[in-house]
Amino acid sequence: MVIAIKTPISTEQHNEEEYLFALNLKDALEKIGFNVLLHERENWYCDVETDISIVLRGAYEYEPDLDEINVMWNITHPTKVCDEELEKFDIVFIASQSHSKRINDKIDTTVLPLLPCTNPDMFYRYEDYRCYDDLLFISNSRSDFTEIIKDIIKNGNSPAVYGSNWEKFIDEKYIKAQHIDSDNLYRHYSSCKIFLNVHGGNMEKLDFPSVRMFDALACGAFIICDNLASVESLFGGNVVRYEDTKDLEEKIEFYLKNEDKRRVMGEKGRELVLSKHTFDERVKIIVDSLRELKIE
Repeated sequence: MVIAIKTPISTEQHNEEEYLFALNLKDALEKIGFNVLLHERENWYCDVETDISIVLRGAYEYEPDLDEINVMWNITHPTKVCDEELEKFDIVFIASQSHSKRINDKIDTTVLPLLPCTNPDMFYRYEDYRCYDDLLFISNSRSDFTEIIKDIIKNGNSPAVYGSNWEKFIDEKYIKAQHIDSDNLYRHYSSCKIFLNVHGGNMEKLDFPSVRMFDALACGAFIICDNLASVESLFGGNVVRYEDTKDLEEKIEFYLKNEDKRRVMGEKGRELVLSKHTFDERVKIIVDSLRELKIE
């Protein structure tokens, strides 16, 4: 049986988070005996015979081949996905517990929650003095993020920003690089004092936790996150949530001064993620769901 993973990333974007996610999913499926192909966006409709397509739904819509079993895993951009699109799939997984319930009440297709996850072989604790930062932020510039980072700087902090298109918003001294190679992400997560994770927009509103939180926690990172509804229950209270810029500033100041609290919460978060939120665990759910369709 051949599975094709359809990633929204193009061949020129192999350093993007979504591509790494697809690779890790591929590896987890291959470990249990599946033959897995990975199709970048421009190769979605290539003339290769497959039995199952797993579509990692991000910003781009995929038109399913009705001769295959079609599975969607909606990881990001939930508002771009309409009910009519979801009805074309045999199974839909949604990376939000609350949003999956809302969708399940509206459509006939089987809808299940399937949260993001991490690969502990790639993300593990390894402190590297070359990657030390007080406050780490990783994202390309977006309107949701720029005001937050500018406010943090105004309040006297010096965030280490990794991402593109920041030059016109903040002083270049805060911009460390356009990206971090995927092979080095674990060093940065492990070595920062605080990892700031901001979802913004509809990801926060519809309660879609980001992949980065799972990867960072696997490295024992201490995380301050925006006001994502499920963050406390999901991570056992080991990720700190902020409500507004003033609250964020107070929490940054407090936790920068309290290394013991950061270490304890980061370690507890790491243990929780490694026990419940790995690709191996997610693949079990995917395979069990396919068996419900009587696929051997």
